[in-house]
Amino acid sequence: MRYLNYFQRIQLLHKLIKRRNTGKADELCTRLNISRRTLFLYLELFRDHGANIKFCRKTNTYYYEEEFFFQEFFLDSAI
Repeated sequence: MRYLNYFQRIQLLHKLIKRRNTGKADELCTRLNISRRTLFLYLELFRDHGANIKFCRKTNTYYYEEEFFFQEFFLDSAI
C-alpha cells in the first residue's frame, strides 16, 4: 500500500464515510494503514467540526447522518 499523509487519510476517510463504504473499524484501519486509536481520534476530530457520524450495524459502515461539508472543515483546520 502506498504511503498516505495525514491530509490524504482524512480525505479518504471522508470519502469512504460519505459513500457508506467504510466497513468495520478494523477493516477501515487496515485500509487507511492506521491504528484503531488513530481512527477514533479522526472520527472525534470530524465530530468536533460538526460531523454527525453514526455506525450502521446492518451494513457495517460509518455514515454521516446529516450532510457534512469537508471543504469547510479542511479549510478551518488548515488555518
